[in-house]
Amino acid sequence: HPCFCPCALLGAARLPATMPGGQHEDHQQQQQRQQPFLTAGGGNEARDLVYTNQQPPPAQVLPSVGSVRDPAQVAADSAHLVEMRRRVTYLAAAMAGLAIIHHVVMYVTGVAEVESAFQEIREIVPKDVRGELKMPGGATLFAGGLGKLFGTIVFSMFIPLCGYYGVKNTDAKLLGAFAACNGCCAIGAILTVLISIGALVLVDNAETKLEPWLMSCDPRACVQLSQHNQTIDCLSGLGRRPAFEGIPHLSESCPQAFLKCDADENDPCMFPIPGRPCPDTERVAFCKSKADPNHLVKCVTFGRCTWIDQACQPVGLPFDPIASSCDVDEQQVQAFQSLIELVPVITPKITTLLTVKVILTLPAIVLACLGLCWGFQLFHKVNSGYAVLTEPGFRTQQTRSQPEAGQQMAMRQPVQGTVSGTVLQQPV
Repeated sequence: HPCFCPCALLGAARLPATMPGGQHEDHQQQQQRQQPFLTAGGGNEARDLVYTNQQPPPAQVLPSVGSVRDPAQVAADSAHLVEMRRRVTYLAAAMAGLAIIHHVVMYVTGVAEVESAFQEIREIVPKDVRGELKMPGGATLFAGGLGKLFGTIVFSMFIPLCGYYGVKNTDAKLLGAFAACNGCCAIGAILTVLISIGALVLVDNAETKLEPWLMSCDPRACVQLSQHNQTIDCLSGLGRRPAFEGIPHLSESCPQAFLKCDADENDPCMFPIPGRPCPDTERVAFCKSKADPNHLVKCVTFGRCTWIDQACQPVGLPFDPIASSCDVDEQQVQAFQSLIELVPVITPKITTLLTVKVILTLPAIVLACLGLCWGFQLFHKVNSGYAVLTEPGFRTQQTRSQPEAGQQMAMRQPVQGTVSGTVLQQPV
């Protein structure tokens, strides 16, 4: 109508209030769809004001990283994680340094002790035997094992590098390998120390018993006798019927290695013959005293007896060494005298090497146990989802959703700020 009627306008304005409930809600939704929306460009400045009939997308709430925790507790956990990373890093460096020191010291000590032993052997052994011995000098020994030393050091860096790069890259697999390998190394190091200590005790006891035995079997006392037959009877030892009573004899526990006798297969004392026992009753009694089916070593020790026909019977020397034209074996006599002089020289060197091995292995046990414990703790943290973010600074945005009392759209207000330092990322 061309005429403008205020009453009609007033009635139209009041019309929605009188509509039924469902139609009233539809009318409100239609009005909301016709509301203007503000489109923003760069710098959050309004550019255009347009009308649209499309419903805006619902507000999105950013997913939370973890449950809300006490900031003090989060800070304490973060400090603890940083401390664990620092400890594992320092531990890996200490393990690498100790491995290098261990291998270098053991190599240098071994070369020095072996070269010293070779030098003393050259001075002790007879001149005719000295030329047959091939013993390199110290420079040759040192240069000959450098390649092996370098390879051993490189291989020993595997475990420390697992720990270092596991911390640097926050890699749970490398940290797990670091902890597991340290556990194996700890067991191996403990066994090494136990074996070395056992060897030290064995060498000490052996030295205590070996030197008196060597002195009792020293053939020089027999070689110095005036008569040849007395020398033969002396070297034949006890445990048999001696031909001379008033002269020294080697002990019955000494080896029968100082005489050269022609073989006589018809002599039952040299070769056991079934049905024909050895005429020397003292030799038969001596071998019978060593008979033990469960410990045959007692019978065959030092070549005086042998186990045959379920019995320990004499063997080796003839019934009468003097009558059988036995002679002194000069080479065996000189070799045994050299052994007597070498044992006091070699035994301390073995003790030195074992002692150095124990001293260097004890710190390795401590570091390996620490690597097992600390590595497993850090592995558990990293494997559970904890991480340390060491960015110098980054932008954060917090999302706050408005209550939906009578509204279909949630509004978000970004709050911007800067966070610097180390942040503990909690597991999801």
